[in-house]
Amino acid sequence: MLTPILEALGLALLFYVAVPLAGAFRVRSSWRSVRSRILAARSAPQWRFERGAGLSGTLGRYRVEGAIEALQGEGRIWVRAADSTLIVEPGPGGVLVLPQGDPLSSPPPESPDSTDAASLLERADERLDMLPWSRLGALFEGTRILAHGTVTIEAGVPVLSVADAPGGLVLIHDGDDEHALERALWSARARNEYWNPATQIGMAAGLVSMSVLAGSTLIRRAPSFVAAAALTIAYAPALPLAPPGVAALMLYRRLWNAGRVLRARRDVLRFRERPDEAAARERAAGLLQGSATLVLCAGLAVNATLAWALIRELLR
Repeated sequence: MLTPILEALGLALLFYVAVPLAGAFRVRSSWRSVRSRILAARSAPQWRFERGAGLSGTLGRYRVEGAIEALQGEGRIWVRAADSTLIVEPGPGGVLVLPQGDPLSSPPPESPDSTDAASLLERADERLDMLPWSRLGALFEGTRILAHGTVTIEAGVPVLSVADAPGGLVLIHDGDDEHALERALWSARARNEYWNPATQIGMAAGLVSMSVLAGSTLIRRAPSFVAAAALTIAYAPALPLAPPGVAALMLYRRLWNAGRVLRARRDVLRFRERPDEAAARERAAGLLQGSATLVLCAGLAVNATLAWALIRELLR
């Protein structure tokens, strides 16, 4: 008699929970990878001409900040740095691209400490794109680029290869070089890891599967309370959109976004080596996003109860 409920619950756990969670883990893994690459680029010494003068072969890992001078074929970029010109090889990996403009170039309210910088970044709320080099098309001369990789001297010309350096980085931006990594660190964080392409696929597949299950439940003429429970579980993703649970959804979004901003502020503070303040932001962010999850679950429970009672009455 309870088979329809168990079937609906199994499908819901698969499509509405497991698939989105898998997507969220992938998004978080990608974010951690970007963060580690940004921190590695910050820690790397900056390339200077004298570092390779009269030498040959592989010299080590360096960071270069400069402007694009020309493209050579499909895999090399001539970059004009502060005191020399060198070649950057982006490799097959993704290139990070920041939007135009630099929010940190605006003067902070008082002093340029991390809190003021975080406020400027929060107001801009930039989004970082990760694109394959082949999709960037032609880049204008003078476009700013920051790259981190292994430098090798080839025929007297320094070549920085990103592909040969685990954790290598290519960042295209429009702003001050000193702000580029900090902007990338802030804007790389996802707005909500649990709403990702896998979530959308899971929701679509789940609704199709649940529609088939709902039809079979009604055809089998299951008891009204069983059919109502199966239908409520089947269309659970739509429940938060109806009142009164929609109020909980709106509060959830506000709390979750506030937690996201605090985590981004934490990243900025860690980047500026202020661990105590970063830890405080981390605790506050965890509290906000934990509260957001509880609020969403409470709203879902209320709407699920109301939906079950209504559907049961209609099926009697």
